[in-house]
Amino acid sequence: MIPYTTFTRTPTIATIEFGSPAHNALSSRMLDELIEHIKSLQDDPTLKAIVIQSQGDRTFCAGADLTELLAIDSEEGGKSFFNQFAQLILAIRHCPYLILCSVQGKAIGGALGMIAASDYVIATATTQIRLSELINGIGPFVVGPAIERKMGIAAFNHMTLSPAAWHTAAYALQWGLFNEVSTDITSMHRAVQDKINEWSSYSSPAMREIKQMMWASTPRWDDLLLERASISGRLVMTKEAREALSRWKG
Repeated sequence: MIPYTTFTRTPTIATIEFGSPAHNALSSRMLDELIEHIKSLQDDPTLKAIVIQSQGDRTFCAGADLTELLAIDSEEGGKSFFNQFAQLILAIRHCPYLILCSVQGKAIGGALGMIAASDYVIATATTQIRLSELINGIGPFVVGPAIERKMGIAAFNHMTLSPAAWHTAAYALQWGLFNEVSTDITSMHRAVQDKINEWSSYSSPAMREIKQMMWASTPRWDDLLLERASISGRLVMTKEAREALSRWKG
């Protein structure tokens, strides 16, 4: 399977799916495509919601593509790569429509930024999450504001400072990252469809106003996430980060 994103539409719902052979890890190309798909829906009077999902049933997303991380050869290149994660979060934030994310299996690092930025999240009971950036000599700088907004500073700090630890779907539900947890992937897909059917019956103008209200506390995010991408870009070029990332290659 080659890395890809697909885009499908019904009269009221858009579905964006991504996948790659590297456990659905996000490359620059995939990030660009996800951003473009979301931005292409900025002014669609018939649309009510967007679903983001990934291919397969074992891993939602392994975060940043390791091959691209290892290929970064300058701070500016690192800043550019991490800024794409920032732009994906900002595209979700600025999108006028509610975005539902369905999550199965493992979700790591940058994947949590996409999840946390989504307006509603339905996951399977076997889902596990991890903020592994510190292991790699970096840190969850770009995704941090989105995760902290959803889970609070205590849970975000705990996951950041325990980068080797996996956290359960029950933990994510308890701390507000997930809205619903289904027993398995089949029931998750059913729950997603039920929620989409519910939203389709509601007023589009009301849902757009609700989206703006829910994000009202994030006025500086465009600048903040760019600043955070710069920090990650600098750290990814340090000796500690290069050595840590090289270990994964071996």
